[in-house]
Amino acid sequence: MLGARRYDYSVAFLDRFFLSIHNHLTLTLLNPEELIGDVVDLHTDLFVREKTHHHQLLVLSCEKHLSEIVVVFCQFFYIVYISNHFYHLLYHYLYIKNQLIWGVINYYNYSMSLSNTVVMVPPERFGFNPQTAATNAFQHHMNLSESRLRNRAMEEFKEMVAVLENEKIKVLVLGNRIDAVTPDAVFPNNWFSHHADGRLVIYPMMAPNRRLERQSHSLKNLLNDAGINHIKIIDLSSDELNDRILEGTGSLVLDRDRLVAFAMESERTNKREFEKWCRLMGYEGVFFHAYDQDLKPVYHTNVVMGLGEKFAVVCLDAITLESERYLVEKKLQDMKKEIIPITFTQMGKFCANILELKSIDKKSKIVMSTSAYEGFTPSQRTTLKKYGDLVTVAIPTIETIGGGSARCMIAEIFTH
Repeated sequence: MLGARRYDYSVAFLDRFFLSIHNHLTLTLLNPEELIGDVVDLHTDLFVREKTHHHQLLVLSCEKHLSEIVVVFCQFFYIVYISNHFYHLLYHYLYIKNQLIWGVINYYNYSMSLSNTVVMVPPERFGFNPQTAATNAFQHHMNLSESRLRNRAMEEFKEMVAVLENEKIKVLVLGNRIDAVTPDAVFPNNWFSHHADGRLVIYPMMAPNRRLERQSHSLKNLLNDAGINHIKIIDLSSDELNDRILEGTGSLVLDRDRLVAFAMESERTNKREFEKWCRLMGYEGVFFHAYDQDLKPVYHTNVVMGLGEKFAVVCLDAITLESERYLVEKKLQDMKKEIIPITFTQMGKFCANILELKSIDKKSKIVMSTSAYEGFTPSQRTTLKKYGDLVTVAIPTIETIGGGSARCMIAEIFTH
């Protein structure tokens, strides 16, 4: 079967790695100098990047015909200037039983920053959460009985699962804890994030009843049952005892390919905790402040901005400090993102709370609520369609009562 796993390393680590294996490679593999032309000609986009980028090691393994090919190579060339010429330290591949390596690389040449599998949690105990309402201006009451409210939320949840599965996104459903009342459990992306190298990060939460949502053991079992193993848990939850809060990919908006994390300060996103996370995960951090029209801090970063592979939806008006607005905008431009600016009104319709996924058949799917879809202008929808199919889900009850939208309901899982 085909499979792949990507490991993210710091530049310092790869410096040591390259130097330690350089002599071995030049003695045992094909002459690197003979490879340079083919490598650059065939895969310039993959292998030649600016030195300032983080380096990523992609390990591919597959079984094809009667031969097993194990390919270890660097996604980015590391080029060092020595004695007035460029010396390429690493070109590493194994070439077994006459299988052409570039055929294998071409077969796997797709982005690993997008997931085709997600975890979702049904809103079995769903309701208005008074412990989070003070910091979430998107929460509102509805004139419905508790049972009617939960029935509506469950209907919306089931329909969303069906829509995603119809789009060939694999959905793993994690049941609620039976020993706790968790009105916001439908938003699992706040208490954990999964990463392509197998790391599973557990986050410190602000509200006491949201901390009860965490169920790391059950989640690990669910992933194991789905064939997702080699999980390394990084538990940051104890930091909440010191009011150092970071609520998963609500607080963090990630470019997993470029290893850049955006976060804005609020009662649910602590700067020190964000910096700690960036050090642990090897990400470059971009920290800023954002406010709604009433000049109150927006509760989560993923309501202000959403990133796709090649686009960024962001409410720049919410970033009131000019220097920070410039910082965010410049970084997005440097990352070659097409910026789709939205207004405060569009932010209120959850236009930034969207997520790009990759279907099992490798098609980009941009998931958003019906409210978000209707909030975008026709021109903005046309722009988004350049980058993927627009997948809409009707979740008005969950949005109104819970104060979160489609992206909040989805926690990406990486199965490569």
